[in-house]
Amino acid sequence: MVRRAYFAWAIMVLITCMLTACGASLESNLIGTWQLAPGSSDDLTIEFRDGGAVIWTQDGRSFAGTFKTVKDKDIQLTISGDLGPVMVLFTDVTLEKDRLTMSRVGDDVRIDLFRVKP
Repeated sequence: MVRRAYFAWAIMVLITCMLTACGASLESNLIGTWQLAPGSSDDLTIEFRDGGAVIWTQDGRSFAGTFKTVKDKDIQLTISGDLGPVMVLFTDVTLEKDRLTMSRVGDDVRIDLFRVKP
């Protein structure tokens, strides 16, 4: 009887752990450093950090800012630039293993980034 109860408890814990891992938030999965594919004409690196901090590096210039997820598939960045803070919204965000794909609002361009550091 005790073994049966223990077995049922262990199965419930395992299922809970699996559901929790599968439900990890987009924000937590973004943490790391992302770059455009090698050979791209643009030089872009985005580093998402714990706590909502972000570093946007493009063409050798780095800008600090913050990020947050909006809804389930959108990311809002607020970057401090030379002319003050700039808000950029990315939609249709998909994250598959080490590939991040998203569209910037106002453009018809999809951005493909690849994780270079966790």
